[in-house]
Amino acid sequence: TNPDEETVSRIDPGSLTVTDVVPVGQNPIGIAMTPSAIWVTNVDDGTVSQIDPDSRTVTATVQVGGRPWGVAASGDAVWVTSFDDSMGPSYGSVTRIDAPSATVGEAIVLEGGPSEVAATDFDVWVTQRDGDAVSRIDPATNRVTAEMTVGNGPRGVAISGGDVWVVNADDGTVSRVDPTGQSVVETLDVGEHPIGVAVSGEAVWISDGGSGQGGSLHR
Repeated sequence: TNPDEETVSRIDPGSLTVTDVVPVGQNPIGIAMTPSAIWVTNVDDGTVSQIDPDSRTVTATVQVGGRPWGVAASGDAVWVTSFDDSMGPSYGSVTRIDAPSATVGEAIVLEGGPSEVAATDFDVWVTQRDGDAVSRIDPATNRVTAEMTVGNGPRGVAISGGDVWVVNADDGTVSRVDPTGQSVVETLDVGEHPIGVAVSGEAVWISDGGSGQGGSLHR
C-alpha cells in the first residue's frame, strides 16, 4: 500500500519490479487476500477496497466506519479492525465482511484500541494496543471468547501452527501465546520498536521500526 499516493502497487516476484498501480481510498494501510480478491483498508475515509487481481481494478468499496486499519482474511470472511476517536481514544471494533457479496456483517466492539488482526477458519486474533492485550474471536459466533495480557502496546499478530505471535511495540518484545491454554508461554526481547510479524515455515519474522532512525528485520 502507498498511503501518500492513495494507491496499491503490484510487484512481479520474478523481476521485483512494479507492474501495476491501482488507485484506492484515502490513506490505505492494511492489505489481505482471499482466493478471488485483494482487500485494502482506507483509514481516512472509513472504507475497504475490494480489488480484482486479474483486472487490477477496484470492484467494490465497502463502508465500515471509523478508521479501518488492520485486515485479515480466511475462507469467505474478511476481518477489519477500526478505531473511532470520536467515541474515545481507545474505542474500536472488528467488522466481518462477507467476501463473495462484499457486504458488512456484525461489528464486534473492542474498547482496548484494536490494531492488527490475524485469522484462520477457527480463530480470529486481535491486538489491543491500549489494553496491552490480545483477544480471540470465535468466527462461528462472532463473539470474544478470550483475552490475554501480553506486552506493552501490542501491534502485529500472526498465527503459526499451535502458536500465536504478538509483537509489543512499546517494550520491544514478542509474546508467544498458547491458544489452547490461552496464556503467554514465552516473551522474547527483539529490539526497540517491533511493529509487524509474519510466519514462513518454521521461521517467524519481526520488523523493527527502531526510533525513527531506520528499521531492521529479525528472524
